[in-house]
Amino acid sequence: MEILIIEKYERRSGGLLKKLEEYPSVKKETKKVPGLEKKVMTQITLMDDLSKKAEEERQRAEFAEEELERVKTEKESLQSFHNQETALLRSSRRHEVVQIIASSDVSDDRFKELDENFERFEKDFDALDVEEDTEGDFKMTPPPWMSLNPPQCETAAASVNPPQPEIVASFDQNGTLMSVEDQKRDRLLLVDDLGVEAQA
Repeated sequence: MEILIIEKYERRSGGLLKKLEEYPSVKKETKKVPGLEKKVMTQITLMDDLSKKAEEERQRAEFAEEELERVKTEKESLQSFHNQETALLRSSRRHEVVQIIASSDVSDDRFKELDENFERFEKDFDALDVEEDTEGDFKMTPPPWMSLNPPQCETAAASVNPPQPEIVASFDQNGTLMSVEDQKRDRLLLVDDLGVEAQA
């Protein structure tokens, strides 16, 4: 009984659909259906492509973040290793210096004196000046500790070893040394000048 009712309903529905298809407006709208379906499929395809691209970008961002974290970890590890090696090196050098000082017979005052002399040498070396003496020649001005006037405590040694003439490095305009004869002539002139000053 139920089957008969369903079949009767389907027949009536099919008849009504056929009658509707015969109306002009229905025919017109029916022709639009394939185009609408095509547009819908196109939109669905575009949405799928956008979803795929978004997923790819998300994966790239995750990979870049992981790579950045890895590089950061490696950098911190290298910096930590560098700091440890530097600390060990400084500790080793400090230990060596302490051992050398402990095993030596040099007094603390002597170490202090050597340190002061070294600092004075550094200052004098920084103050070392080279100036142009004549055209093409350059003169080196020695620091105070290389002065030609010896201190009183070295008078006896100075009498045995007379002061040396001022060192002159002679170069021509091309930057090459002067000839041996010209250099000897300059030295003789300097010695004569020093002799005149000594007599005066």
